[in-house]
Amino acid sequence: MTDWQQIIIIVYGLIGLSLFVAGLFYCLKGRSYGKWFGLNIVGAFVWGDAIIFGLFWAIVASLFLYLHSWLWFLIVLCTFWLIRSIGETIYWFLNQFIPLKHNKPENFFFYRLVRNDSVYFIAQIWWQCLATVFLALLIYLITLL
Repeated sequence: MTDWQQIIIIVYGLIGLSLFVAGLFYCLKGRSYGKWFGLNIVGAFVWGDAIIFGLFWAIVASLFLYLHSWLWFLIVLCTFWLIRSIGETIYWFLNQFIPLKHNKPENFFFYRLVRNDSVYFIAQIWWQCLATVFLALLIYLITLL
């Protein structure tokens, strides 16, 4: 891995970590739905998203710096944006046709942090992160065949 590739991964990881910390701050202040354009770099749209995605990218960047793998960082980045795009497409498609009938927000683990119905999108993006990890892992395992 070249120096410039390491720098990009470090910067991305630091941005993720910074947005994670800021997301915690804003969510604890009751602003989980607050928006800021800078969140989009990690795939977040609101501060509640930044908690999950910021931490996700900090971990991913740390892992691939440790493994010295620019290629796998790019594979996870592309996998993430594929999963994120599909997830948002499905979410907005369903919002057009299905009335909102959910489990009570109080029943979700993250309710203690955000204390409102933003637990729904946090659950959605949590599963998108897991899908990203497992799709990247699947790609890796296929390369071992």
